[in-house]
Amino acid sequence: MCQHTHLKVTPFNPKKTKSKLLRILFCHRFPCLHLFIVLLSICCHHYFETAFLSTAPQQCPVVIDLVFLLDASSNVLSLENFERQKLFIQQIISRFNVTNSSRVSIIPYSNIPHEAKILSTRNKSVGEFAEDVRDLQLLMGGCSRHDLALDMSHSYLKNSGGPSSGQKVVVLMTTAKQPQHPQLTPGYQRIQTTTARLKDAGVLTFAIGFGDGVQEGDLKSLATEQSMIFFFEGFDNVTENAMVVYKSLCKASDVDECSSNTHKCHRSANCINTVGSYNCPCKPGFTGNGRQDCNDIDECEFLPDACHKDAYCKNQNGYHDCACVPGYSGNGTSCTAPEKCLVPVDIIFAIDASGSVGRDNYEKQKDFMKILASRYDLENSSRVAAIVFSNHASNEIQLGEMKTAMSFATAVDKIPYFQAFTRIDLALRKAYDEYFSTSSNETQRLVILLTDGKQTRNDFMTPAYVPILDTVQLLRSKSARIFAVGIGPSVDLTEMRMVTEQQDDIFLATEFNDLVSKADTIAKTTCAVVLQERGVTVCSADVDITSCHYGAHCVNTSNNFTCLCKNGFVGRGLQCDGKSPAKARLDLEYIIYETTYILVPFLDIDECADGSHDCPGSASCVNTAGSYYCLCKQKGYSYNGSMCIDIDECTEALHDCIAPAKCVNTAGSYNCSCDHPGSVQNGSSCVDIDECAQELDVCDDVTTKCVNTPGSYKCLCHQENYAWDGKSCVGN
Repeated sequence: MCQHTHLKVTPFNPKKTKSKLLRILFCHRFPCLHLFIVLLSICCHHYFETAFLSTAPQQCPVVIDLVFLLDASSNVLSLENFERQKLFIQQIISRFNVTNSSRVSIIPYSNIPHEAKILSTRNKSVGEFAEDVRDLQLLMGGCSRHDLALDMSHSYLKNSGGPSSGQKVVVLMTTAKQPQHPQLTPGYQRIQTTTARLKDAGVLTFAIGFGDGVQEGDLKSLATEQSMIFFFEGFDNVTENAMVVYKSLCKASDVDECSSNTHKCHRSANCINTVGSYNCPCKPGFTGNGRQDCNDIDECEFLPDACHKDAYCKNQNGYHDCACVPGYSGNGTSCTAPEKCLVPVDIIFAIDASGSVGRDNYEKQKDFMKILASRYDLENSSRVAAIVFSNHASNEIQLGEMKTAMSFATAVDKIPYFQAFTRIDLALRKAYDEYFSTSSNETQRLVILLTDGKQTRNDFMTPAYVPILDTVQLLRSKSARIFAVGIGPSVDLTEMRMVTEQQDDIFLATEFNDLVSKADTIAKTTCAVVLQERGVTVCSADVDITSCHYGAHCVNTSNNFTCLCKNGFVGRGLQCDGKSPAKARLDLEYIIYETTYILVPFLDIDECADGSHDCPGSASCVNTAGSYYCLCKQKGYSYNGSMCIDIDECTEALHDCIAPAKCVNTAGSYNCSCDHPGSVQNGSSCVDIDECAQELDVCDDVTTKCVNTPGSYKCLCHQENYAWDGKSCVGN
């Protein structure tokens, strides 16, 4: 049987309470009118009357179905302690919106909770509920039966409905531990069984102990988790203790709309949970309110330095891509120009836009033009033009109109695809009429013709056929040099020979995919032609004629040539010591030697193909002219000369973490860590938590003001020369 302890009823002394109240009021110079009214209501047995409350405290924004299990057993020891428990509950209730969304219930218990009166705000006004609470009486006997109280709360929550979206929470208040002898206790239920049922039903259980009749360890089996256990030595500091429990209740009852995916953030926004709500900041690259809209920011339009000056900027949804102009190398934010032919030259492209080419292959011709143009000094000495032909010819880009490789590439992108016939005759005639007919040219002019077929001839063509040879002769009379690039199997070689001056001016590509690889060779050849036209003697491509060793460059001097050893070889050029030319490839390069533009023929050894490289298995061998390099296969690694090692983006400042977020290096990558107190991670940055706005502080709302600081907050006392010591305001 539950043993009844003798209830010592301590008479309620209004004078004593009032005296203590007056000391509090005069001590704080009357800043606590709300506290005065609440304490005065205790004296008069009329607290909870909302008419006495001048202002409502700031409320927790969450929806909650809150059940208090009020210890009304003889273990409470006095009516005053019982009244303080009720005040404790009232302080917490005042922080929740019980008139609209949330519900609060109180179940007094001892060893017979089933006979206790259940109070609830459901279908009652705050005033009516206050009257009911005021009339609650100490049960004047029995002991603290936690098992029966928890079981009663489970049945009540299960059968009484409540807010559909609110978290169900039980707060068990006790002044003593559960009776020790279950076999002597009628209807005993294991605490673990009862709490498990509550947990399975999604109910959170808080356990609060008052006084020395219960130990903190006795509360562990009652609460859902350790953070929901509170122990107070007595019934003093009701307001302060209630605030501590309230904040924990508010935080624990919050529904994380972000993790549960019940938020209404825009698909291009990040959901950041807050107590009772959530925020929706748009993701990087977007702007808007985060809920109704997050609009893409066009970095290409609004950020002039989004990409390198020699790179394309392509706006994407939430970000942008940078790509170097064809012919340039780099990642788009940094672009390196290729070696250029610095001799002045005018290039007139004539590209085939007939129906046989096809739209995709037409784009490959345009890429070829961009790469070839990048090999010339458009900013200072060279100029380019573009004529497009099918059943008519159109001068799409004027000679000298575009001053940079970037502007030329952009203009090329806008050239339309015509389809229809292949009118080479009109293309050459257009080139002559536009650029050769009126005057002689001091600058060498080259015509580069691209086509995948032969001239179309029939009696119905409009305009009529113009004999190609006649136009070619006109062009040659103006010192024009014509190069022909034939693509695919349908090219008419006889026609190609008619157009060009010599066999070496014809370049053939098996398919359009081979065009880009031909661009470098064509650029070097055309540059060599211009140099020769200007009287610059160049080395022969025939190594036997120059007598240079296979590991040497042939370099022109003023009246002769010399041999210079390439990188990786040692010697004076006629004999260079190095690797054997197991698989060699004849190539051409241009270098500047004593301010003269020269053609450099050499034999390149492909170390990657012949297996003479020393790259490890974790790296790929990449052949270069005269050498090779090792490129790590795994992203985020670099080759140090013997192995692939992780790139530390943090120490190398290659990360995008924004302070106070810290860069943490990982294998092949990095993370942005936000371990700064009082902040949460949002992508690559940390977002400060406003503890004051979210009521996560421990400041006394009556005597202090909470002020948010980066990563923390401060409690500033209202009274001069007083400072917050962590619990209360004390005089300096």
